[in-house]
Amino acid sequence: MTGENKTQILKDDNPTAKQRAFLIVKRLENFIREGRANERGIPFKHWQEMAIDEFTNAINEFERVRQNENRFISRILIAGASAMTTIGFWGIVLTTEIFFERQMVAIIIFAAGIILLLLWAIWVYNRLRKRFIKERRNTRIKRIRSFDNQLINLDKTIEERLNRKIF
Repeated sequence: MTGENKTQILKDDNPTAKQRAFLIVKRLENFIREGRANERGIPFKHWQEMAIDEFTNAINEFERVRQNENRFISRILIAGASAMTTIGFWGIVLTTEIFFERQMVAIIIFAAGIILLLLWAIWVYNRLRKRFIKERRNTRIKRIRSFDNQLINLDKTIEERLNRKIF
């Protein structure tokens, strides 16, 4: 991609995954070129840290956009469901002693609003359940890493003790 395309990608509000990947690769390439010292290149550790930062930023940006979209959808759904339920309820109240057809329309609108509210509740429940599962998984991973570090430290101390006794 040319420089012109690169600036177009930066101006886009929603670049595609391929465009984001291209930008990350270009940033890493620039980082490597600018970080060169004595024709040896950049140390792998620095490059790795830069790559992790770039990918972390891209993933965080994606998650932030998705959360904003979910909030918008949730607000639209709850507003529509509330409006339909309210209109249906007052339609039922106002048409209690009038024509049966009008009362049926009000009952249908009320039921549709209730169904939308239930769908919204199920959607929120699933989101919360997924968040709970994710947090539980992260907690388990932290415990496993902690246990791995304890094993590594134990292995080092045993090796040090054996080296002191042998030599």
